[in-house]
Amino acid sequence: MKKLTLALLITLCVLAAPHAQAPAPSLVTGTIVLALDARETPRKLLHARETLNVTPGALTLVYPKWLPGEHAPDGPIDDLVGLKFTAGGKTVPWRRDPVDQFAFHLDIPPGVSTLDAAFDFLSAIGQGGFSSASSETAHLGIYSWNQTLLRASMQVPAGWKFATALPVMTKGGDTIEFGAVSLTTLVDSPVIAGEYLREVPLDASSSRKVYADLVG
Repeated sequence: MKKLTLALLITLCVLAAPHAQAPAPSLVTGTIVLALDARETPRKLLHARETLNVTPGALTLVYPKWLPGEHAPDGPIDDLVGLKFTAGGKTVPWRRDPVDQFAFHLDIPPGVSTLDAAFDFLSAIGQGGFSSASSETAHLGIYSWNQTLLRASMQVPAGWKFATALPVMTKGGDTIEFGAVSLTTLVDSPVIAGEYLREVPLDASSSRKVYADLVG
Protein backbone atom coordinates (compact mmCIF):
# COMPACT_ATOMS: atom_id res chain seq x y z
CA MET A 1 0.00 0.00 0.00
CA LYS A 2 1.11 3.56 -0.60
CA LYS A 3 0.46 6.68 1.41
CA LEU A 4 -0.08 10.05 -0.19
CA THR A 5 0.03 13.27 1.78
CA LEU A 6 -2.70 15.60 0.67
CA ALA A 7 -2.98 19.19 1.74
CA LEU A 8 -4.11 22.48 0.59
CA LEU A 9 -2.40 23.44 -1.02
CA ILE A 10 -0.57 21.53 -0.64
CA THR A 11 1.95 19.01 0.12
CA LEU A 12 1.66 16.00 -2.07
CA CYS A 13 4.02 13.04 -2.14
CA VAL A 14 3.85 9.27 -2.14
CA LEU A 15 5.30 7.63 0.97
CA ALA A 16 5.95 3.96 1.68
CA ALA A 17 3.58 2.44 4.21
CA PRO A 18 5.02 0.50 7.16
CA HIS A 19 3.72 -2.73 5.69
CA ALA A 20 1.66 -3.97 2.75
CA GLN A 21 -1.97 -4.76 3.55
CA ALA A 22 -3.40 -5.57 0.13
CA PRO A 23 -2.22 -7.88 -2.64
CA ALA A 24 -2.95 -5.28 -5.32
CA PRO A 25 -2.42 -1.81 -3.83
CA SER A 26 -3.35 1.32 -5.74
CA LEU A 27 -0.52 3.53 -6.91
CA VAL A 28 -0.47 7.27 -7.56
CA THR A 29 1.40 8.07 -10.76
CA GLY A 30 2.15 11.03 -13.01
CA THR A 31 1.52 14.66 -12.15
CA ILE A 32 -0.82 15.60 -9.32
CA VAL A 33 -2.97 18.65 -10.08
CA LEU A 34 -4.10 20.93 -7.24
CA ALA A 35 -6.52 23.83 -7.73
CA LEU A 36 -6.99 26.26 -4.84
CA ASP A 37 -9.95 28.63 -4.78
CA ALA A 38 -9.01 31.38 -2.34
CA ARG A 39 -11.72 33.84 -3.33
CA GLU A 40 -13.39 33.46 0.06
CA THR A 41 -10.19 34.26 1.96
CA PRO A 42 -11.86 37.26 3.71
CA ARG A 43 -14.28 34.71 5.22
CA LYS A 44 -11.32 32.49 6.23
CA LEU A 45 -12.52 29.74 3.90
CA LEU A 46 -10.46 27.98 1.23
CA HIS A 47 -11.68 25.44 -1.33
CA ALA A 48 -9.36 22.84 -2.87
CA ARG A 49 -9.75 20.42 -5.76
CA GLU A 50 -7.13 17.77 -6.40
CA THR A 51 -6.76 15.30 -9.30
CA LEU A 52 -4.60 12.19 -9.04
CA ASN A 53 -3.75 9.43 -11.51
CA VAL A 54 -4.36 6.13 -9.73
CA THR A 55 -4.64 2.40 -10.33
CA PRO A 56 -7.35 0.12 -8.90
CA GLY A 57 -6.82 -1.26 -5.41
CA ALA A 58 -6.44 -0.10 -1.82
CA LEU A 59 -5.17 3.46 -1.34
CA THR A 60 -4.38 5.43 1.82
CA LEU A 61 -4.31 9.23 1.71
CA VAL A 62 -2.58 10.96 4.61
CA TYR A 63 -3.02 14.57 5.67
CA PRO A 64 0.38 16.01 6.74
CA LYS A 65 0.95 15.62 10.45
CA TRP A 66 4.33 17.39 10.61
CA LEU A 67 4.56 20.86 9.07
CA PRO A 68 7.71 22.88 8.33
CA GLY A 69 8.44 25.31 11.16
CA GLU A 70 6.31 23.41 13.67
CA HIS A 71 7.83 21.43 16.55
CA ALA A 72 5.02 18.98 17.12
CA PRO A 73 2.78 16.74 14.99
CA ASP A 74 0.02 19.34 14.95
CA GLY A 75 -1.08 19.53 11.34
CA PRO A 76 -4.41 21.43 11.43
CA ILE A 77 -6.59 18.46 10.51
CA ASP A 78 -9.46 19.87 12.58
CA ASP A 79 -9.81 22.55 9.90
CA LEU A 80 -10.16 20.05 7.04
CA VAL A 81 -13.87 19.73 6.17
CA GLY A 82 -16.13 18.55 3.38
CA LEU A 83 -13.79 15.82 2.15
CA LYS A 84 -15.19 13.99 -0.88
CA PHE A 85 -13.68 11.67 -3.49
CA THR A 86 -15.14 10.93 -6.92
CA ALA A 87 -14.12 8.96 -10.01
CA GLY A 88 -15.96 9.20 -13.31
CA GLY A 89 -18.66 11.24 -11.63
CA LYS A 90 -19.32 8.56 -9.00
CA THR A 91 -18.57 8.88 -5.30
CA VAL A 92 -15.69 6.80 -3.95
CA PRO A 93 -16.36 6.04 -0.26
CA TRP A 94 -13.60 6.65 2.27
CA ARG A 95 -13.08 5.63 5.87
CA ARG A 96 -10.88 7.12 8.53
CA ASP A 97 -8.14 5.01 10.06
CA PRO A 98 -9.25 3.85 13.55
CA VAL A 99 -5.82 4.69 15.02
CA ASP A 100 -4.31 7.47 12.88
CA GLN A 101 -6.75 10.35 12.45
CA PHE A 102 -4.58 11.77 9.66
CA ALA A 103 -5.09 8.70 7.42
CA PHE A 104 -8.01 8.04 5.05
CA HIS A 105 -8.56 4.67 3.35
CA LEU A 106 -10.17 4.17 -0.05
CA ASP A 107 -10.75 1.25 -2.41
CA ILE A 108 -10.20 2.38 -6.00
CA PRO A 109 -12.71 0.51 -8.23
CA PRO A 110 -11.63 -1.50 -11.29
CA GLY A 111 -11.26 0.56 -14.44
CA VAL A 112 -10.62 3.82 -12.58
CA SER A 113 -7.51 5.78 -13.58
CA THR A 114 -8.29 9.26 -12.21
CA LEU A 115 -9.39 10.19 -8.69
CA ASP A 116 -10.77 13.62 -7.83
CA ALA A 117 -10.64 14.96 -4.28
CA ALA A 118 -12.56 17.99 -3.05
CA PHE A 119 -12.25 19.54 0.39
CA ASP A 120 -12.50 22.84 2.21
CA PHE A 121 -10.21 24.40 4.77
CA LEU A 122 -11.28 26.63 7.65
CA SER A 123 -8.32 28.95 8.11
CA ALA A 124 -9.11 30.46 11.49
CA ILE A 125 -6.21 31.82 13.56
CA GLY A 126 -5.59 29.93 16.78
CA GLN A 127 -5.07 31.39 20.23
CA GLY A 128 -1.30 31.21 19.88
CA GLY A 129 -1.38 33.27 16.73
CA PHE A 130 -0.72 30.29 14.44
CA SER A 131 -2.80 30.38 11.30
CA SER A 132 -3.31 27.27 9.22
CA ALA A 133 -3.28 29.26 6.01
CA SER A 134 -0.62 31.46 7.58
CA SER A 135 -2.47 34.75 7.53
CA GLU A 136 -5.57 36.35 6.15
CA THR A 137 -7.62 39.51 6.51
CA ALA A 138 -10.19 41.23 4.35
CA HIS A 139 -7.36 42.57 2.19
CA LEU A 140 -4.48 40.12 2.63
CA GLY A 141 -3.75 36.42 2.38
CA ILE A 142 -0.61 34.30 2.67
CA TYR A 143 -1.01 30.73 1.48
CA SER A 144 1.44 28.01 2.51
CA TRP A 145 1.01 25.13 0.10
CA ASN A 146 2.01 22.58 2.72
CA GLN A 147 -1.19 23.36 4.62
CA THR A 148 -4.43 23.66 2.72
CA LEU A 149 -3.44 20.45 -0.83
CA LEU A 150 2.56 18.90 -8.58
CA ARG A 151 0.99 21.40 -10.73
CA ALA A 152 -0.96 24.00 -8.87
CA SER A 153 -3.37 26.76 -9.75
CA MET A 154 -5.32 29.19 -7.61
CA GLN A 155 -8.02 31.81 -7.77
CA VAL A 156 -7.73 34.99 -5.72
CA PRO A 157 -10.43 37.50 -4.78
CA ALA A 158 -11.31 39.97 -7.53
CA GLY A 159 -8.89 42.89 -7.70
CA TRP A 160 -6.16 41.21 -5.64
CA LYS A 161 -2.54 40.99 -6.76
CA PHE A 162 -0.20 38.13 -5.84
CA ALA A 163 3.49 37.31 -5.47
CA THR A 164 5.35 34.00 -5.21
CA ALA A 165 8.60 32.30 -6.15
CA LEU A 166 6.66 29.67 -8.10
CA PRO A 167 6.93 29.82 -11.90
CA VAL A 168 3.79 31.38 -13.37
CA MET A 169 2.66 29.83 -16.64
CA THR A 170 -0.53 31.76 -17.33
CA LYS A 171 -2.76 34.32 -15.65
CA GLY A 172 -6.27 35.08 -16.75
CA GLY A 173 -8.66 37.16 -14.69
CA ASP A 174 -8.37 36.00 -11.09
CA THR A 175 -6.91 32.58 -11.97
CA ILE A 176 -3.17 31.82 -11.90
CA GLU A 177 -1.66 28.64 -13.38
CA PHE A 178 1.73 27.68 -11.94
CA GLY A 179 4.34 25.49 -13.59
CA ALA A 180 4.98 21.93 -12.41
CA VAL A 181 7.50 21.81 -9.54
CA SER A 182 8.84 19.29 -7.05
CA LEU A 183 7.26 18.85 -3.64
CA THR A 184 10.27 20.52 -2.00
CA THR A 185 9.88 23.62 -4.18
CA LEU A 186 6.11 23.76 -3.67
CA VAL A 187 6.37 23.57 0.11
CA ASP A 188 9.03 26.28 0.13
CA SER A 189 7.05 28.65 -2.12
CA PRO A 190 4.13 30.28 -0.30
CA VAL A 191 1.92 32.74 -2.12
CA ILE A 192 1.20 36.20 -0.75
CA ALA A 193 -1.81 38.02 -2.15
CA GLY A 194 -3.69 41.15 -1.30
CA GLU A 195 -5.62 44.13 -2.49
CA TYR A 196 -2.66 46.44 -1.87
CA LEU A 197 0.55 44.79 -3.10
CA ARG A 198 3.58 46.34 -4.74
CA GLU A 199 7.06 45.31 -5.81
CA VAL A 200 10.01 47.30 -4.42
CA PRO A 201 13.42 47.01 -6.22
CA LEU A 202 16.28 46.40 -3.77
CA ASP A 203 19.41 46.40 -5.95
CA ALA A 204 19.23 48.13 -9.31
CA SER A 205 22.92 47.39 -9.99
CA SER A 206 22.52 43.62 -9.76
CA SER A 207 22.43 41.53 -12.93
CA ARG A 208 19.65 39.54 -11.29
CA LYS A 209 16.29 40.93 -10.29
CA VAL A 210 16.33 41.64 -6.55
CA TYR A 211 13.13 42.94 -5.01
CA ALA A 212 10.71 42.71 -2.11
CA ASP A 213 6.96 42.27 -2.32
CA LEU A 214 5.00 44.36 0.16
CA VAL A 215 1.33 43.97 0.95
CA GLY A 216 -0.83 45.60 3.54
